[in-house]
Amino acid sequence: MENNKSAGVVCCIERGGLEYKGLCMILSLRRNWGAWSELPIYAYSPRSENIISSWLREIYKEYNVTLIDEPINENYLDYPLANKPLSMAHAEKNLSEDLLIFLDSDILCWNEPDLFALPTGKDLGMVVDGTKTVASSGPSDFKYEPMWKSLYQIAGVEDSEPYVTTLLTNELVRGWWSSGVIVCRRSASIMEKWLTVFHESMKSSFFIPESNYLREQMTICAVAASIYNQFLELPVSYNYPVQNFAHYTARGTSPEVAALWHYQPYMNKAFRLLRERMDRTSDISTKIRVANDFITNVETKYPKMIGLDESIVSRYRRELALGPRLRKLIGRSKDTDPTI
Repeated sequence: MENNKSAGVVCCIERGGLEYKGLCMILSLRRNWGAWSELPIYAYSPRSENIISSWLREIYKEYNVTLIDEPINENYLDYPLANKPLSMAHAEKNLSEDLLIFLDSDILCWNEPDLFALPTGKDLGMVVDGTKTVASSGPSDFKYEPMWKSLYQIAGVEDSEPYVTTLLTNELVRGWWSSGVIVCRRSASIMEKWLTVFHESMKSSFFIPESNYLREQMTICAVAASIYNQFLELPVSYNYPVQNFAHYTARGTSPEVAALWHYQPYMNKAFRLLRERMDRTSDISTKIRVANDFITNVETKYPKMIGLDESIVSRYRRELALGPRLRKLIGRSKDTDPTI
């Protein structure tokens, strides 16, 4: 990290399963990020009914983590993803670091993230998303394009309407980046704009039902499009979907070189077992040791730990590849479908 730049990490961690995932994110960052490992960490618990447990408060003290438990999410209590723009706008206004790095709690940190030191003229950085989901492929996308054009009007997108290629499914779409990892220059006030656009979006009726849960991601993407000349596209190694390690390794980026892994729900079973082990003791040092042992195991045993908790019916559908088989039958196979 450049000596003339200071940075702080922002995360949102609330009571329950996120406490265990968030702890592992913090411990792995402190262990593995080299020159970045001593960054101040600001852990937000923005909803008053979801404040973290006392045992985690004790660990925060030991690892230089500042808990911010102001009830800044009072208007979107049923939408936990609102915590992101609310927390980042609060951090931008109240913290002193030059750079703010937002990390989802379901992340493990491995290698120094030197690209987070944004170059002059670049004030926001994110990684392209892996799949299209609710992104628009452009004017011919009659389902999603009207929604995005309305959102672009709110965000003030005028001169540039950037396109990207999704990293997993290889689809060309309007600017579509993951909101799980964000780095921004605090002085640029981009997080304030994100929150403003987010507030406006929550009052708007042009969103189609299936997109409602992704409004926080859609709004930061619209903001990024509005300041695209200030935007830095980060490589997949800065938001590495470790569940797809075979795909990305074949394309030149192995898990071992990633700055961080973003495992999403694909390690829920492993974390449920970790939670059970940690909950068997009230001793803080033992909890930390158990979590550190878990991180050590994940680093080498991740292929066996990746998977979804699923019903028997869902498992058989996956194992029989019913979706890929049907798509092959109608001539709509995807690049990511297994060979059948």
